[in-house]
Amino acid sequence: MNFDGHADLWVTGYTDSQGRVRCSDVWLWDAQAKKYSFNKPLSAIPNLDISIADQGIAGGIANCGCAAQCFYEDSYAWQANRLIAIARREQDCERYREYRLNEKNDFILVKDEIIDSGNPGQQAIENTKVVDWQRHAQIMRKPWE
Repeated sequence: MNFDGHADLWVTGYTDSQGRVRCSDVWLWDAQAKKYSFNKPLSAIPNLDISIADQGIAGGIANCGCAAQCFYEDSYAWQANRLIAIARREQDCERYREYRLNEKNDFILVKDEIIDSGNPGQQAIENTKVVDWQRHAQIMRKPWE
């Protein structure tokens, strides 16, 4: 799961009380210590999905409220043996947003589109401001640390 060539352990399938979130527990093989170690960051990702072929890691919640119009999906990558979020797509009843990691490793809002403002003439808004991603992530899911 960290693409180091060693087999890791991934226990998945249990859900939260509402059945929206498939939770996981992940243990990565530590070749130097010759043992498995529980990995909090991977284990905290709801609906964890791993793609070995393209070394992709993703997760999120497909329906987090608002009459099934609300979702978020995060993409992750390993950087210096640390899991970091590299992108996010999210939507609520009124807005669709996309965030990406910039060259300074800051999350920036790259798309902010009004979906339903009650004003049919409202247009999409494009922004490039820095977002406090860690604070936002703590609000959206269980903490990593």
